[in-house]
Amino acid sequence: LDVRELEWRPLDLDEATFGPGARLADIAASDSRLAIGGSVDGNAAVWTSTDGLEWERVPHDDEVFGGPADQEIKAIVPWRDGFVAAGEVNPGSDFHPQRVAAVWVSMDGTDWTRVPHDEKVFGGKGRQEMFDMAASDDRLVIVGFDEEGPCCSDARADHDIAVWTSHDGSDWTQQTFGGGEMLALAGAAEGFVGVGHRGMWTSSDGLQWEREDPGEPRHALLLGVAPTPGGFVAVGLGSPPDELPGAWTSSDGADWTPTEVAAPLRLGEWWMPQDVALAGSGLAQVGGPNPYGDGTSTILVSEDGRSWVPGVTSAPVSDAHLRKVTAFGDHFVAIGSARNPWEDGQAGIWTTLEPSELSPEADGPAEPEPDERDTTATLDLLPGVELVTEEVEPGAYRVLGDGVRDVSVLPAEKPRYLGGVMDTNIAAGPDGSVWLFGWDGFCRLGEEARH
Repeated sequence: LDVRELEWRPLDLDEATFGPGARLADIAASDSRLAIGGSVDGNAAVWTSTDGLEWERVPHDDEVFGGPADQEIKAIVPWRDGFVAAGEVNPGSDFHPQRVAAVWVSMDGTDWTRVPHDEKVFGGKGRQEMFDMAASDDRLVIVGFDEEGPCCSDARADHDIAVWTSHDGSDWTQQTFGGGEMLALAGAAEGFVGVGHRGMWTSSDGLQWEREDPGEPRHALLLGVAPTPGGFVAVGLGSPPDELPGAWTSSDGADWTPTEVAAPLRLGEWWMPQDVALAGSGLAQVGGPNPYGDGTSTILVSEDGRSWVPGVTSAPVSDAHLRKVTAFGDHFVAIGSARNPWEDGQAGIWTTLEPSELSPEADGPAEPEPDERDTTATLDLLPGVELVTEEVEPGAYRVLGDGVRDVSVLPAEKPRYLGGVMDTNIAAGPDGSVWLFGWDGFCRLGEEARH
């Protein structure tokens, strides 16, 4: 798939699932499931989906997601066969007048528990807040701040950077250091890269951190970072005085190069890059208004992270307060909210995933027209589907119809998705040839699979 041709569209969300008071904070994907973390009416909440189109809210358990005051999940990542989420809770007592950090874990994405509170790790005299989380093969890392850590006596630091680490999602340690705000985190085999306000940081293990001098973006406000095959890409606002939306690439997290954005700002237009993700088809970043609701929203895509163009959208995204995006195979799913950040009950999800075109209509499929062409027997690729084909060369087939439609007369612009079973999807190529594609590669019938 070409990331520049993927079409983004909003989902029509079920009000019973995403009802009034729902706030979507972060989204993550494993190989088989997506999970959204956030809150509903002051209680932490998780939503899950196996296809990115149909969503269910994890049933509320007050012992896990509730409490005497506000609870909120703000970051979520896939971990082994499940997910780990991070955020804050307000114990609602005189001893804890402000929020403390909290972590939730799930082995499958649907059954969740909250890690027991440890005052030395998740609490303190002042407020604790968790911003983002990343995982490597053997370690989880969360970044945030400790409002009254030892470095806050430095007049140059508003509060301490806080880093929490764990090998299993249940036992955590915390460390703090000064020097800015680490707001977003990316993990790769080589280690971790953190970006934020007034700095970039690298760590090989999540424990020992080094502040880098990245050059041009040293005073930037960076809100999103993601690993790429060649290193990392970060998005945010550039250094003063211009503070324009931008993106930067790096091979090691230390030296950063600005990229080209083919979406120049027009009069009265402005956005704040919020997040970036890598899929099999390329990269996508989402931008939205600032925390006060000023500005517009946009989606930019890139093949390699070095140049960006506007994504194809089925409807304007200017009123969608986009804030996070994740990859699911070759596709993307982005979450947001109403344009006014203080307005509840208008959660939004945008995706490039398409529903199966083989879904039967309510009154059943129409009878196919008789076909007098010399065709082969139906290929047993989709059980229960009459896939009409003809062999054009040994091992290669031309799709003539799917038992309902004559797809051979459709415009030959790009492969047309016909449906899927298990982890394999079937498409008709521009010339009518049959293609199989999945998580690990693609092939035309009769050819070897390739990545």
